[in-house]
Amino acid sequence: IERAWKTAPHPELARLYLEARGAAEPLAGAASLQRLAARNPDATESHLAIGEAALAARLWGEARRHLTLAAEAPPPARSRRLYLLMARLEESEAGEPQAAREWLDCAIGASPDLCYVCAQCGTTAPEWRSVCPTCGGFDTLAWRAPAAQGTIGVYRATGTAPLMLSAVDVTDPPVTSAQPSEPLGSARTIG
Repeated sequence: IERAWKTAPHPELARLYLEARGAAEPLAGAASLQRLAARNPDATESHLAIGEAALAARLWGEARRHLTLAAEAPPPARSRRLYLLMARLEESEAGEPQAAREWLDCAIGASPDLCYVCAQCGTTAPEWRSVCPTCGGFDTLAWRAPAAQGTIGVYRATGTAPLMLSAVDVTDPPVTSAQPSEPLGSARTIG
């Protein structure tokens, strides 16, 4: 696991490392991941893994330091995962709901997290498989960022929440009440 981390750090490797070392306590997990991350100290995934483990161990300063280093890394470092971890840190450390909300707002418009993506059909998969579950392509899944969704770009460009208008049929007449003069809460029985 340590040799693999040195060349290609991956969240699943961090999970397996913690399992193999029997690090059930959060503090032991943070210490174990520090040792693993030392194999590739500049990797964004190293900082994210330590940051997440430090959050679990309630080591706020260590979590903030590593999450900040992850945020300063070159693209595609600022993923949804990073913003969600920062929101969790703000909520947990100082109980700052407004700061946490700002990080959650950033997560909406963030680039998608890395995952397994089929080179043939673009489908994402939670784990690597030799055959794509959608198109059947052999050895087409690669760990990379999936294509961004269209509505996320609208949010980023305008700064307002995207409207999901595709489900609205503009040819339908507007909805009006059949009984506009009926008071709310009346005891009228229907049917």
